[in-house]
Amino acid sequence: MFQTWNWKQATPYAASKLIGSGVLYLATILILDGFRHVGHWPETAKVPHYWIFYYGYAPLFSILVDYLTRKTNPEDHIFIKIPLYLVGGTLPFVVLLGGFHLFSMVASLIGIACASIYYGVSSCAYRFNRLWPFSSVISVVMTVFLAVLVLL
Repeated sequence: MFQTWNWKQATPYAASKLIGSGVLYLATILILDGFRHVGHWPETAKVPHYWIFYYGYAPLFSILVDYLTRKTNPEDHIFIKIPLYLVGGTLPFVVLLGGFHLFSMVASLIGIACASIYYGVSSCAYRFNRLWPFSSVISVVMTVFLAVLVLL
């Protein structure tokens, strides 16, 4: 994936990372506010920590994992990438919350769930993007939707 870059390969790859971030962000908004409290969506979308984690940390960590596993056998990726994503879901909470204690462990479980969802969505989106190149539009629409929520 990282050997030779051209727009035809880089666009679906970047779009898959944006789709993973967008789906995770929308899931967070729906879990926190639900459909009954649609009016609260803009306030939830404005939380800067979510933007940092979902559109900063998650794609960068995912790209790092992809880079580290680029020379491994593709059939073995699931056995290498999943544990790395689990570490990626745990690491920020253990570091930010100052070690292993009950609160950091509960937050880490949420982080592990988010990392697993991100991996699943971005992997499926990348495979789907290779079949239907116009699905990159979904990543742009989802990002614009979240940006509009912030502006409300």
